[in-house]
Amino acid sequence: MLAEPNLRRFYVGYKASLLGTAMSSVAVAFAVLGTGGTATDLGTVFAANIVPMVAFLLGGGVIGDRLGRRPVMLTADLARCAAQGTLAAALFLGRPHLWLFVGTALTVGTGNVFFQPALSGLTVQVAPREQLGNANANANALFGMAQPGAQVAGPVLAGVLIAAASAAAAIAVDAGTYAVSAVALSRLRIPGRGRAQARSLLRDLAEGWAEFTARTWLWAGTVQFALFNLVTVDARGIPTGTGAAHTALRRGADGHIGLPAAGHGRVAEFAWPGGTPAEDEPAGLDDDQLMGYNAYFNPGGLSGAGVVNTARWRAAELPSTNGHGTARGIARVYAALAAGGTLDGIKVADSGALADATAEQVYGQDRILHRPSRFGLGFQLTQPERPMGPGEAGFGHFGAGGSIGCCDPQAGIAIGYVTGQMGPRWQNPRNRALIDAIYACL
Repeated sequence: MLAEPNLRRFYVGYKASLLGTAMSSVAVAFAVLGTGGTATDLGTVFAANIVPMVAFLLGGGVIGDRLGRRPVMLTADLARCAAQGTLAAALFLGRPHLWLFVGTALTVGTGNVFFQPALSGLTVQVAPREQLGNANANANALFGMAQPGAQVAGPVLAGVLIAAASAAAAIAVDAGTYAVSAVALSRLRIPGRGRAQARSLLRDLAEGWAEFTARTWLWAGTVQFALFNLVTVDARGIPTGTGAAHTALRRGADGHIGLPAAGHGRVAEFAWPGGTPAEDEPAGLDDDQLMGYNAYFNPGGLSGAGVVNTARWRAAELPSTNGHGTARGIARVYAALAAGGTLDGIKVADSGALADATAEQVYGQDRILHRPSRFGLGFQLTQPERPMGPGEAGFGHFGAGGSIGCCDPQAGIAIGYVTGQMGPRWQNPRNRALIDAIYACL
């Protein structure tokens, strides 16, 4: 198929455009976060990329039929090239405002919506007329294989460019791929065709809808994918298990995994002695000591040391180590867990999954912490050496400086305690006195 020059030019342009689209999301994500944006900002940018799909997809194919598929695709490529090029230049020069990211996402998303429907029809026009049936089938197969290849190669290429240079460089290359696609499209020879009879836009849309609904395999598959995405992925591309936990925290408790910038002023500075530990291991450590050091400090700020009071740390989403909240908020989350996973209609965890997560997995001497540890799947479980109350059902997690969130389902108790200073974490006298006092009141 690629021996035919016209189709080869078309394929090169399409492949370049696909590669740019696949690179875009990775490069933009790093750019937003690298300029101080929050997880919410990134979600806004990604949502802006999706809005044109909802608004224009139905009419995208009709526009291509009426104005010509190549002009529509060329316009889409040039618009995406200009948008990404402008964003790359702004990133090279400084820290662009969020509105520029959003505007770029809207432009790129709009280009995607008009490019893709026009592509399907243009493939038929470019295929050799003397062998249209076979050529069209072969071309569709060839172009179909190009998409998954680009979806794999695009993010990899973006990641390499970001690591070797910057997110701005990756976005600049992304803009270049759209320019390559535009040049390839401009050099295509499109066979002439008779002038189409003028028809109303609404009639074209109605006939397209009738064709869609008449093919059960097509609309059934579309509905299936729509429901799958609705159930499994939220607006930011995060699996809904994680998204549901975020929503539950923010609706029912003052707790956050990834704190928006507007809330940073409410966070107390954490008194963590010393700076960020060196990533080079200290000399003279034996194997156990080296393993323990790297578990905490590879990279140096892994556990928050030296970076815990920065805006980027507070905005990051690291559920295992940088949750931010009030003692009341933490207690409310654990109140839901103590009640089986749901409180006041807000579901934090499935009851079956919670039972699995609180079943003992390990109990013994921890080679990293150098003390006894008892864990379920993520939760620390109560133990005589470090009790979460006098009963046997308590579970939760200790945090920096002796902070703790825990509950006892049998006693119907949930506890949240936070502190702003690094004190003794193992058998901390403050949280132990608090827990003892609560149970003494029963």
